[in-house]
Amino acid sequence: MSAQDASPHTPAIVRYNRDAVDQILECVRDGTYCAVLGPRLSGKTRLLRYVESVLTQSPIWACIYVDLHTIGASTLQGFFAGLIEFIAGRINDLAGLELPLPEASVASSAVFRGFLDDAVAELGQDLVLIIEHLEAVPTDLVQALLTSLRAAFMDQQTHQHGVMVVVSGALSLAALTVGESSPFRGIARRVFVGDLSKDQSTALIDELLAAEEVTVTGRARRRLLGSTRGDPYLIRQLCQQCSEIARTNGVDRLQARDVKRIMRRFLRKEVYQYAPLQEAVRLIEEDPDLLHCILLLLAHGTVPKAELPLPLSPDVDPLYLTGVVEQVGPSSYRIQNRIYRRYLRKHFAEGRVGYLLAAAGRWNAAIDYLEAGIKAGDEQSRADLLAATINSIYASEDVTHAARFLTRGLSAGFGVVEARVWHAPPQENLLRLVGHMGPKGSGALWTSPELPITADRLETRSYRQRRPLRGPEGGRHVWRTYPLLMPGHKPIGVVT
Repeated sequence: MSAQDASPHTPAIVRYNRDAVDQILECVRDGTYCAVLGPRLSGKTRLLRYVESVLTQSPIWACIYVDLHTIGASTLQGFFAGLIEFIAGRINDLAGLELPLPEASVASSAVFRGFLDDAVAELGQDLVLIIEHLEAVPTDLVQALLTSLRAAFMDQQTHQHGVMVVVSGALSLAALTVGESSPFRGIARRVFVGDLSKDQSTALIDELLAAEEVTVTGRARRRLLGSTRGDPYLIRQLCQQCSEIARTNGVDRLQARDVKRIMRRFLRKEVYQYAPLQEAVRLIEEDPDLLHCILLLLAHGTVPKAELPLPLSPDVDPLYLTGVVEQVGPSSYRIQNRIYRRYLRKHFAEGRVGYLLAAAGRWNAAIDYLEAGIKAGDEQSRADLLAATINSIYASEDVTHAARFLTRGLSAGFGVVEARVWHAPPQENLLRLVGHMGPKGSGALWTSPELPITADRLETRSYRQRRPLRGPEGGRHVWRTYPLLMPGHKPIGVVT
């Protein structure tokens, strides 16, 4: 029983993931749980359906495939009741056994575990559950399911027969299924389904085009490989479009310009609905360190792991699990193909990155990117910069930090070239210089950076009058002074 026995008629995703199939089958033989992870549209369903077909040919196991999309329950009770009913129905189909069902109103994690014990006892053989699309149910229900299955694993260690479980889900569930705090930690082997090697990608392209009787120039073949490498679904989709162009135009050979036109159309129209990339973007946007890694890869191409600001866990490599990177040698990464690179570079424009970093509280980096977005003509970046500056001030540890963020925001958003921030300490009749930007002079202002509130200076007059004031014009720059006001209170300071 091995994927090596696969015939030429076996689905391509199985032939190019023989190691993954063999690992799953080995887990079943060893009585070990298995967690299969991969990007959306990576072929997990076809692969698991093939595993199911292999297992059902053996009298040793009763194998049941459970698609969680069909359970459709959002409550804990309804979820476990639906699972019990579905599995009981499949056992009836496979073995002709009508198992007694608990009342749906009492369904729970413990009741589900008891049902599995009874089912194995009635079958008199091992039961293999292939549970796919964990992402189809709420996270707390996935946690409850995995916890129940872990308890079942522990209970059956002294039994003659037991339940073997293969779960499968999107990459976003990696931490839950195989991470350090996962209920499956220590009892489940992780198997990743996803990127193809360069040779596998080339072979799949040749196979798909040959099936459509389409010939291709060497240059067009290299362009198609560079645009889609590693992603079997993307390869299939663009090869199909290449075949349609060849048939429509009646050409003998597909040219590089045809592939380029198809790639541009995909990036212009179809990429925004392409599930693997959209899932990857969600994962990246939720983690600012992951975002930083992707930006480095986009900027530099291949980057050693040691230079990426991300702790790479031996259990779960979050960068690889985005599904958009590939390993180069033993210790480097790069973005997987040209379509991924172009889409990610466009999506993670300066303004977008600044907004995400501001949401994560990375204020300095956020202001840098939002400033770049403003310079690139993105007006939304200006509005985001205002919010980021205000929030960074509120989040500052002290007045000095707040002043630094204020001057940075003024420079980035309004082109201010020199600024000073004055603070009015409570119970003190003076303004104290707490921050500045621009050239630092050598006069009395810097040797004694305090001004009595009663002084006849632009700053103190603005403070006392509680309104902006403009300094004398005539030079290259004009000083303006603004009181820092809070509703119902005296000004807390002045910025010039």
